[in-house]
Amino acid sequence: MLQRTDKIGDDLLQRLRRGEFPLLGSERSTFASYLALQITRSHAYRDASEWNQAQRPGARQRHLEQYAVEMLRPVGHLTDVLANMRWRLVTFSDDCLFTSDAPLVCWNRERGADGRNTPMDADEVRYPLTPRSALVL
Repeated sequence: MLQRTDKIGDDLLQRLRRGEFPLLGSERSTFASYLALQITRSHAYRDASEWNQAQRPGARQRHLEQYAVEMLRPVGHLTDVLANMRWRLVTFSDDCLFTSDAPLVCWNRERGADGRNTPMDADEVRYPLTPRSALVL
């Protein structure tokens, strides 16, 4: 599942980078799944997960299997939330955007982008596509 979603998501990402917007129908849902997986695979998500707090040294295999289950559990709900947001392609005249190992930024009016926001409580979810364009949900 992950490999297929990554492949299709990467193809859709390349289209968005070329300015091919909007994504329609199943493409939008598939890219929303791709974004959901970006969230659940991040170090921030893994570090904040309750299961991570209870790990004991020496339990590496169980740890990886448990992480895989925990990583996939919220993907369906996150996909629905992201797919149903209003999507906009924002462009800038100069290079002003960058990305990281946690490329989605969930921004909330009251808290800003403090790292504790999720798509469920965000006013915007921002995803840089290029140094001059971003997908804003």
